[in-house]
Amino acid sequence: MWQQDALRRFAIRQAFSAEDESEVVSILKAEHGVSQPKAADAQPLETKHLPEGRGSEGPVQLASVGNVVNANRLAKGQVLRFAINGLTTVYGDNGSGKSGYVRILKHVCRTREADSVLPDVFKPGGAAIPTAEIRYRLSPTEAEVTAETWTSGQEFAATLSQLSVFDSRIASISLDKENELAFVPFGLDVLDKLGELCGRLKETLTRERSAITKRIAENRLGFGDDPDITAALGKITAKTTDNSLKEVFSWCDADARRLTEVSLLLNDPINQAKLLRARKARCDAALSRVKAATLALGEAAEVQLKTKVADLTTAREAVRLSSISSFAEEPLRGVGSEPWAVMYEAARAFSLQLAYPDREFPATQPGDHCVLCQQPLDDEARKRLDRFEAFVKADVETRAKVAKAALAQALTSVDAALVSLVPLTEEVANADPADSAWWTELLTVAECLITRAKALKVAVEDGGWSNLPATTAFNPDMAAEWPAGLEAQALVHDGALAPAKRSELAKEQAILKVRNAFSEKKAAVAALRDLLVEESTYDKCLRAVAPNAITSKRREMDEAHVQGALQAKLTEELQALRLSSIPINLGFKVAKAKSRHQVQLDGLVAAARVKEVVSEGEYRALALACFLAQVRQQSDTAGIIVDDPVSSLDHDRRELVAERLVREAKNRQVIVFTHDLVFFFMLREAAAQFQTPFEGRSLYRGAEGFGTVDLLEPWKAKSLGQRLDTLEKVEIKKLEELRDKGAAEYEAYVRSFCDRLRESWERLIEEGVFNETVVRFNPAVKTLRLDEVDVSDEVADHVYWGMTKISNWTAHDPANAKGLVMPTPEELKKHIADIRECETKIKASRKAASARRKQRREPPKAVVL
Repeated sequence: MWQQDALRRFAIRQAFSAEDESEVVSILKAEHGVSQPKAADAQPLETKHLPEGRGSEGPVQLASVGNVVNANRLAKGQVLRFAINGLTTVYGDNGSGKSGYVRILKHVCRTREADSVLPDVFKPGGAAIPTAEIRYRLSPTEAEVTAETWTSGQEFAATLSQLSVFDSRIASISLDKENELAFVPFGLDVLDKLGELCGRLKETLTRERSAITKRIAENRLGFGDDPDITAALGKITAKTTDNSLKEVFSWCDADARRLTEVSLLLNDPINQAKLLRARKARCDAALSRVKAATLALGEAAEVQLKTKVADLTTAREAVRLSSISSFAEEPLRGVGSEPWAVMYEAARAFSLQLAYPDREFPATQPGDHCVLCQQPLDDEARKRLDRFEAFVKADVETRAKVAKAALAQALTSVDAALVSLVPLTEEVANADPADSAWWTELLTVAECLITRAKALKVAVEDGGWSNLPATTAFNPDMAAEWPAGLEAQALVHDGALAPAKRSELAKEQAILKVRNAFSEKKAAVAALRDLLVEESTYDKCLRAVAPNAITSKRREMDEAHVQGALQAKLTEELQALRLSSIPINLGFKVAKAKSRHQVQLDGLVAAARVKEVVSEGEYRALALACFLAQVRQQSDTAGIIVDDPVSSLDHDRRELVAERLVREAKNRQVIVFTHDLVFFFMLREAAAQFQTPFEGRSLYRGAEGFGTVDLLEPWKAKSLGQRLDTLEKVEIKKLEELRDKGAAEYEAYVRSFCDRLRESWERLIEEGVFNETVVRFNPAVKTLRLDEVDVSDEVADHVYWGMTKISNWTAHDPANAKGLVMPTPEELKKHIADIRECETKIKASRKAASARRKQRREPPKAVVL
C-alpha cells in the first residue's frame, strides 16, 4: 500500500515534498510494525489521480488566464486570452511579467517541476495567497466555457493536466551521472521517482536502524562485562516473550541496603569515618543546647521566676509605704517611686562624674548648686537632699534593688536559652540529608521551647502565668541515640581498613552488584528485547524498499511501450529541426529502479558532456525535439505551452523551430511565450505560409503593473493601420485624461506619443512607400513587390515635413530657443490624419506605378496596316 500511496502523490503533486516523504515512510513503517506516532492515512493510486487523456470529444482547450491577484506583482484586472485553435503567440520583453503567467500555467497544468508562484514580496501587510481565474472548454464540441479559480497551494482541476508545458526547467531533460543528456518520457518517470524514493528511504531506514543497533550495544554495555550476565543477555532475542522476562532474578530492600553499606565501607573509609564524626559533633552540639534550654525553661525555672517577681513586688510596696511616711510634707508627690529613683540616680551620676567629681553626693555645702535645676541651694533645699539620700540608703530601698537584680538575673537565663535555640533553623537546613528526620524532631522541640521562653517573659511583665504553654515532653537520652549510632558507623569504617576485611567486603559487593544488575535492569532487559524487535521490523522495511522489483517492472514497461515508438518520433523531430547530422541515438538503461532514455553521442573517443560538444542552440533544440516526441507519444491533439523555445538558438534554427511549432498548431492548440521579436515575426510569417490560425498578444509593464495585456500584437509588430487605430482609440484618450493633471506628466506622455507617431511614419515608408519589399525583422527581400514602389516628389515632401514636425517633440535634447509648446490632443489627431492622407497618396501612386510597369512588361502593340 505504501508504494500505491507514493505513486498517487507523484501523480498529483508538482513536487514531492519532505512532508510527503515523511508520510510515506510512516505508512511503510506501519505496514511492518515499526513503533511510531500515528501513521498517515494511505490512499491507493486511482485513475482519478492520473493526468487525464482526451476523450472521444477531443482535447481540453485553454481559453484564458486572468484576474490575477497577489501573484508575482502581476497587474490586477488583466485577462490574457488564447486562441482555442491554431497558434497563439504572446510577446513580452524581459521584465514584462511574461514569466509570471507561465508559472501560473505550469501549476494549473500540474507540471511536476513548476516554479513557485510568489505573492507580491514588496507589498506591506503580509503575503496573501496568489489566485487567478482560468477559463477553458472541455472539448471542441463543448459549447460552455468553464471558469474556475486557481489558488496557490491547492490542486486545480485535473482536466488541464492534459496540456504539456515546455521551458528551460521542465523540458524533461537533464544530465545523468554519466554526464549524458537524458530524458524520461511523461508517465514512466513516476516509476523512476519511486525508485529514487526507495533509495532515499533506504538511507533513512538504514540510518535509523543504525541508531537502534547503537542503542542495543549501549544497552548491553550497561550490564557490564560479567560473563554470567553476558551469557544471560545473549539469550534475549526479538522472539523473547513477556513471560520469559518475568524470570529475572529477585531482589529485596534488605539486599539494597546492604549493597549501599558495603559500597560505603569500601569507598574511602577514612574520609567516611571523618564525615560521620563531623555529623555526630553537629548533632551533639545542638542536642546540648536543647537540653540546657529545657532546664532553663522548665517548671523549676517557672517557679523561680514567680518567686522573684513576688519578692520584687513586695519590696517595691515597702518602698512606697516608706516614702509616704517620710516625704508626706514634700511639695511634690511620688518621691521614692520608681521614676523618681531613676531620676535621683541620674542626678547622682551627673554630680559624681561632672558637677562635683571630688565631693560626695549630694553636694550641699553653702554655695553649691542643685544638679537638676542648677539653682543655688538654700537651707531647705540642702535639707531636702539630705533627706532623699538618707531614704535611698535606708534598708527598705536596698532590699528593693536586690529583688530587682535577682529577677533580672533569672530573666538573663531565659534570654540565653532563647538565643541558643534560634540558630537551629539554619542548622536543620544545612544538615546532612541522612540526619534530616532527627534534626526535624529536634527543631520541633526547640520551637516549643522558644514559644515558652517568650511566654515566660510576657508573664513576668503582666502576671499572666496561667497562659503559659506546657513544658515539652523531651527525652534527651532517646535523642542521643542517633549521634551514638553515627559513632558506631564510624567505628565500622575504621575496621574496614583491614586488608582481610576489605577483601571480604569486595567479594560481597561483587555478588550483590550482579544480583542487583538483573533486578534493577528489568526495564532495561525489556527495552533490549523491544529494541531487538524494532530492529527486526526495520529489516522488513529495508527488504520492502529494495529496488529489484521496481527495476524489473520498469524495464518491462520500457520495452513494451516506449523504445520503438519513442525512437521513431524522436528521429522525426530531429530531422525536422535539422539535427540529423549530429551523431546521436536514443540509449536505454534501467538500473536501481531508475530508467533513462538517453540522447547519446556516438563515436566519442574521450569522455565529454553533450553540452560541451554541441552548440547551445543545438542543445536547446535537442530538448525541444525530446519534448515534442514525448507529447506526440502521449497524445496527438492535447495542447502544448512553450516558453521561450529559442532563447539561445541560432538564426537558421529559429526559422525551423517556428515552422515546426506552426505545423504542430494545425493539429493542436499551441501557445508560445517569447521575448524574441524576430521569432514572433517568424511565427506569424510561418502561420501565413502554412495557413495556420494565428493570434498575437503582447505583455508589457504598464501603469497598472507587470503583465499588462494588449490583446493585439506588440507595437513593433503592428501594421500601419493597427498603429494608427491604437493611437486614435487608445492613446489620444489617455492624453485627454492627462491634460488637466499636470504639465510634467502630460509632456512626458506627449513625447512618448510622438515617438510612436515617428515610428508610424517609418512603418509607412516600410509598408507603403517600399511595399514591404524590405521589412525589419525579416531577412527576405521580396523583389517582386518592387512593381508598386514609386516615390513621387509630393510623397517625399509629405514624409519630410511630417517627420520634421514630429521630431521637434521627440529629439533627445531639443533646442530651447525654439520655445516649443506641447501640442494638444486635437493637434496630434491632425498628425494622425496627415499620415493617413500620405498613405492614400502612396496607394494611388503605387497603383499607377503598377499599371505602368505591367504595361512595360508587355510588348508594344504593333501597327498593322
